[in-house]
Amino acid sequence: MAIISSFGKREFYFTLGRYIVYALQIAKGFALAYFLGPYFLGIYGYIMLYQQYLVYSNLGVQYALNAELSINTNSEQALKNSIENSAFSMTIFISLVLFALSLFIYFFKIEIFPYKHSYNYVFLLLLLACLGHFQEIFINIFRINKKLRPILYADFFIAILTVLVIPFFKGINLINAVLWTWVLSLSVAMLVYKNLYKKKIRFDSSYIKPLFNAGLPLLLFIFNYNLMGLTIRTLISIYYDTTSMGLFSFSNSLTSAIMLSFNSITWLMYPSIISKLSEYDLKGIELEEYLVGFSKKLIVIVFAIICIAIIVMPVLFIYLPKYEPIKGALIILLLNQVVFNAGFAFVSLAIGRKSYYQIAAISLLSVIVCFLFGIVFSIFKLPIVWLAIANILGSFLFLNVFMLFISRKYELSYAKILSVFDPILQLIILISCIAAVLGFQILVIGLILGALVIRRHDSVDLYYQVKKVLFSNQ
Repeated sequence: MAIISSFGKREFYFTLGRYIVYALQIAKGFALAYFLGPYFLGIYGYIMLYQQYLVYSNLGVQYALNAELSINTNSEQALKNSIENSAFSMTIFISLVLFALSLFIYFFKIEIFPYKHSYNYVFLLLLLACLGHFQEIFINIFRINKKLRPILYADFFIAILTVLVIPFFKGINLINAVLWTWVLSLSVAMLVYKNLYKKKIRFDSSYIKPLFNAGLPLLLFIFNYNLMGLTIRTLISIYYDTTSMGLFSFSNSLTSAIMLSFNSITWLMYPSIISKLSEYDLKGIELEEYLVGFSKKLIVIVFAIICIAIIVMPVLFIYLPKYEPIKGALIILLLNQVVFNAGFAFVSLAIGRKSYYQIAAISLLSVIVCFLFGIVFSIFKLPIVWLAIANILGSFLFLNVFMLFISRKYELSYAKILSVFDPILQLIILISCIAAVLGFQILVIGLILGALVIRRHDSVDLYYQVKKVLFSNQ
């Protein structure tokens, strides 16, 4: 099954446009690292850590909305309107609860991170969280309806404004300027989105229960899986100094920036993949071929991206030498992206077939394992590169258990499913992690190239599919 069969020129140009946005985001990360330095970048990292936790305060509304609209693609418009309005109604209620919580923190002057009067940032975090929740609802609706330009223009507007303010401030004032500019640009984007939405937003509770039933386990899955990364940063904030927090925040941000262009492609395909895999007539050998073919090509793409990133990494540290100690952790976080994306199709299948609670349970198990390794490494004060190891071990567990679950749940060949992430590939990644800990960057590159050679047939097939999209699609 072609990995990009639903990916046409419109989506391709959207992805190219996002490269500009991602370039700005990368520039923003580098500029903040340069102007703030490790200490104030650590303070910024604490704020972003809270912001990322607050992303999950939406009770999974955006994930449920995406899943339900994708599954009900061919349903009547009245049902789609009810789903959308129920999502908006839930988000308004959540925002009111967050506002009450913010008042409590501010009134009792509860310090939320190690900086004097840090409780003053609670309303900034509230605004970012609430605006972000509404932004995700609009974006999911526009994405499913193939209205991609408004999403791209808003991303560009937000990115460029937050970059432009950086040279004019220093220290804590720079952090404040970036955060308030982010709030302002998000507010403008929401006004534009509402104007383009055209429909009148009404209070509707008729679909709140189905959204909650789908959203909560999906939230647990997304939260638990991402919690592996958040857990590591939380442990660093407890057991290590602020500079270490700044270093790891930099490696985490850089990993996200490197993978953003790839993630935009999977993000665009996600609704159509869920819609396809929700068809119960797709089963047996046909389902196996779809899952295996799709997943193997995703792995090839991610390997190619991280290989290029690791090759050019020394150039980065010429300009940012203060961050070179985090090089090993950065390589491991990049390798973790291979493990994470190898399960993309399997998770999409489970969502399409509404196996929400099984997804949440397996991801929770992975978080527990990640936490246990992380807490041991932290107590013994091992270098923070070992906390990245804890992260990837949790990912390994999740993917292997999930492949077993998928094969049994949908009566598929376990050997065929395992071929996506076979023992040889797993061994290559584990050896690469050890090489990264020991500082053998060249060995890591060699191992990744070896993996690409092993998967050369998938690489060739992918090349012809991309060529077809570029020169054949209308």
